[in-house]
Amino acid sequence: MPSKHCSLRQRLLQFLHSPWAVGLLLLLALAVRLLYAWVNGLHIMIVSDSTLYYESGLEFAKTGRISYAGYPTALIMPGTTVLLGLLAMVFPEGKTLMWAIQLCFVLIGTITPYFMYKAAAVFLPKPWALLAFVPYLLPAYAGISNYLLTEVPFYLFFAMALYGLFMMGERQELRWAVLFGVSVLGALLFRANILMFAGFGLLWIVIRGNHSWKEVFKRVLIVGGILLVFLLPWTIRNYVYYQDFIPVTYGLGNPVMEGTYYGDCCPIEDRLDMNIPHQQFREQYADYLDEAGQPLDPDQGEYLHHMLVKRIGDYRLGEWFRQEPLHFLKTYLWTKPRLILNWNWYYHEFMGLSYAAMHSLRLVNFGLCAAAVLLAFIRKRFRKLVVFLTGAYFVSLLSVAYALPIDRYAESIMPYRFMLACIGTCLLAEFACCVLRRGKKEERI
Repeated sequence: MPSKHCSLRQRLLQFLHSPWAVGLLLLLALAVRLLYAWVNGLHIMIVSDSTLYYESGLEFAKTGRISYAGYPTALIMPGTTVLLGLLAMVFPEGKTLMWAIQLCFVLIGTITPYFMYKAAAVFLPKPWALLAFVPYLLPAYAGISNYLLTEVPFYLFFAMALYGLFMMGERQELRWAVLFGVSVLGALLFRANILMFAGFGLLWIVIRGNHSWKEVFKRVLIVGGILLVFLLPWTIRNYVYYQDFIPVTYGLGNPVMEGTYYGDCCPIEDRLDMNIPHQQFREQYADYLDEAGQPLDPDQGEYLHHMLVKRIGDYRLGEWFRQEPLHFLKTYLWTKPRLILNWNWYYHEFMGLSYAAMHSLRLVNFGLCAAAVLLAFIRKRFRKLVVFLTGAYFVSLLSVAYALPIDRYAESIMPYRFMLACIGTCLLAEFACCVLRRGKKEERI
């Protein structure tokens, strides 16, 4: 407990270092999300995907089958379906189940900033690490935590994976590799793009330089073994359904194809022969189709549709690059990434905070990230960490821009920037204190 003779500044610092500060912020995160639920009511069916996930969960509860839009599927990862199915086994269908889902997602969203804080606290003093809570206390994330979408649990496992990775880089105990592997696996059950972060994780361990190559190899084996617990049976299951090697998902084709219509749209529409991808599809999947071009097995209908869409997307991209290479590179390396760089995922205004205000806060975040990059090199602090986070963010940004550059997908890579903003704020405060101390010394001289 703080001493009675402590100054106000000392009392504040002691409080910020105590578990009470974390507990208070967790309660605040929960309160904001519950307030959103109270104001907006039952609010989980935010987009068409939400309804399809809900129906998928009901189907799983009844049959144990992973399906989407009525088809056995590998279009989506199975995590959301299984989670909703388990809830459907406990709560009766209808409003009771929907409220149970919404409250479950609220609790998941509440826990997420705790692991972001734990990840930040690996490198930053605790008072500065607490800033990791800030983005998750804003109205945008209060709303997101009330949506029935894969992003909510994905954010939690992403935050856990960041914490596990940073601890694995600093400590010798193999349990941190287990935490990292389990967290990546958890995230993979909801969104496949976490596999890119798993690759970044290996790079971070090497960059950090606290482990020998033998120790790095041990950690790779542990993480790889954990991921194979899911990937092996999932790949076998997909081969049984589709007679194709699908280790993760076949869902990338549609967003890649749709992405050709975003930003500087494909400029060669009048020069495309759409019979070409259709013919290629019919030739490759002839064994799957009858004479009329319809699926022989109705359960393969969704899979074949997405394979056709993938063919069309690949054809559009290939012809675009072949005929207009400079325009293609400008679109995918500049126009589309810039489109989503500061695009907020904020569907409904809440607590009087407008979309414009949220956008301004996103610009502040970008400024703090820029400060982190600049000051990390000037002050020679956190340089490896800042380079890693910045590189991981921009590679992920290009990945999102390559597919469908929309707010939902762009938000999934924001944890990198939230970490950078914490570092930037800490370094700005240190720099300001340094300037003030130097000014006082000059005054005394």
